[in-house]
Amino acid sequence: MSEPRWYYPDKIDEAVELISRDGVIPHSGGTGILRGSMKNVKGFVDLSCLPFHFHHTHGRVVELGACVTFSEAASYLNSLRGECILSKTLGSAASTPLRNRITLGGSICLFPPWSDLMGPLLALDAEVELVGKGCSRCTIEEYTNESEIRRGTLITTVRFKLEQWECYYFREARTFADHPVFTLTLLCMRDGDRILKFRGVVTGCVGRYMRLNMVEELLVGSSIDSIEPARIVHGINVRFAGKKSKSMSPEYLKHLVFVQVERGLADLLGR
Repeated sequence: MSEPRWYYPDKIDEAVELISRDGVIPHSGGTGILRGSMKNVKGFVDLSCLPFHFHHTHGRVVELGACVTFSEAASYLNSLRGECILSKTLGSAASTPLRNRITLGGSICLFPPWSDLMGPLLALDAEVELVGKGCSRCTIEEYTNESEIRRGTLITTVRFKLEQWECYYFREARTFADHPVFTLTLLCMRDGDRILKFRGVVTGCVGRYMRLNMVEELLVGSSIDSIEPARIVHGINVRFAGKKSKSMSPEYLKHLVFVQVERGLADLLGR
C-alpha cells in the first residue's frame, strides 16, 4: 500500500477538481480520519489555504466558514447579542483539544452519531453553501438526506438566522467529555402566553436524527397553560439501534428521550 499524497491547493476550483478524483478526500481538522479505514485513501486535500475560515453577521444572519473550529464558533457566537444554542453546545462538546481541531464543515459532512453540532443546526433550519458539482446552497436536512448533494462538493459556509429562541439542550453521556449516546435540542419562541414557534430534534437515533414534527405541530399556536408535557411525549416514535449502547437497551433510551423532552418542555414553559 503506497502512502497517500498530500495536496495544498490555494484556489477553490483546484480543490474541487482534486476531490473529484478517486480516493482523494478533503482534510481540515483531521479528527475524522481516525474514524475510518485508510485502505482506499489515495490522497488528502488540505483546505487551510482556502477562504473557508471566517465568521460574520449580516443583520440577523450568521455566516460561519467551513474551516472554523468548534472553539472559534462558540467564542464568536457567545460574543453576539442574544442567546444562541450553538454557543452552548459547541463550547461543551468533546474535550478542549478536540474543540480546537474539529471544524464545522467536516463535522457536518461526517455527521457522527455523537454530534453536538447537528441537532442544533437542524433545529435552526441552517443552510450550507457548497462548491463543486450540483447545487450551490441547500438546507442542512437536504444535505444530510441526499447523498447526491454531498458527492463531489465542498461545504464553504454554514448559515442560520440568529433569532430569540429559548433553548434546551441535553446530551446523554456517562461523563462530561464522553460521546453522547443521543442529544436533544428544543427551541421555543413565545408571543405572550402562546407558543409562536417550536422545534425539536433528537440525534443518535435510527436514521441519525429525528425531527419532532408531531410535538412542533401540537405546540405551535397553543396557550402555555393548556400544554401537558407528560401527555405529549408519548406520541414521539423515536427508535434506537439494538447495539447503540452496551448498558442501555433501545427501549430504555426511548424512555430517556421521553423523560428529557418532558423536562425540557417544563423548563421552557416555566413549569
